[in-house]
Amino acid sequence: MDMMNTHVKVNVIAGGIVEKDGKILVVREPLKLDPTKRLVITQPSGHVEEGESFEEALVRETMEESGYKVRPTAVVGVYLQRMPTYNSIRVTYACELVDDKQQPITDEHVMEAVWMTPEELKQRRGEYRPGATAVGFDDYFAGKRFPLEAVRFIDHLQNP
Repeated sequence: MDMMNTHVKVNVIAGGIVEKDGKILVVREPLKLDPTKRLVITQPSGHVEEGESFEEALVRETMEESGYKVRPTAVVGVYLQRMPTYNSIRVTYACELVDDKQQPITDEHVMEAVWMTPEELKQRRGEYRPGATAVGFDDYFAGKRFPLEAVRFIDHLQNP
């Protein structure tokens, strides 16, 4: 196979870190590829759907997985992940709650949404979902923040 002519196929993902009163919103879900389906901790996140911006996907996925409506305030990081069976690009955002009234969780894979202190999260690092969860939290706690404008949505179908 000629590696010079191989294009990388990627999943495109948006995720968010939401902080309120010194606690971080996380979701617990079964690890899909683990035969025991052990529960892992991660930030609300998911695939960007056709026609969505990263920010729109973030707001939708956070509502589906946690029941909370959020607004992104900054970009924490952009991560290209090389996994055994796929690659992904994930943009992780710092977010604030728009409304602290929780709605029902509609994502069937999420077992619960919980608030944890940074210390609890660090102690439970072994329960993180593999991938960008750990580096996203590390970058967030290190204070990394970039302007929202660092990630832009260019829709060539609407604006050719």
